[in-house]
Amino acid sequence: MIRDARAVDIPAIVSFLAECYGRSHYAKTGTAQIDVIHTKKLLLMAIHRHDHKQENACFVQVVERAGQICGLMLATLARVYVIGNRLMATDVLFVVNALAEPHEAGQLMKNMIQWGKRSPACIEVRCGATAVIGDPERTAKLFERFGLTPYGTLHRMEFERTAT
Repeated sequence: MIRDARAVDIPAIVSFLAECYGRSHYAKTGTAQIDVIHTKKLLLMAIHRHDHKQENACFVQVVERAGQICGLMLATLARVYVIGNRLMATDVLFVVNALAEPHEAGQLMKNMIQWGKRSPACIEVRCGATAVIGDPERTAKLFERFGLTPYGTLHRMEFERTAT
């Protein structure tokens, strides 16, 4: 079942994100850990701004199956190139696990796009799929099914740091 996230879901969402984060290269290498306090604050702020239609508004839905969170779409409305006078809807956290039904990732994406369309100042949806999720090509195909087109590339560079 897909539904709007609620504040009472925050502990379950954090647990779900921790499980998903465990598959990331950050967790596998020990480069960075989840900041649980920050994550809870982020989720609470996003839930309070859910379905608003102005700058910094958020969209937060979860996939729930048998009382367990198995998918999340957290998106925000941000200024185009940070300085523009119009907004774009962009994903912040978009992840599902194997417990989610195959169509549910697509339904989360569809719902987020519809939310962006409801904001008069929003002129586009911009989403990214990185290797941190394991299979960015699969996610890119999902984006393309909804009419999103490739838009540049993403590059990264790691710095040698000691764990904190």
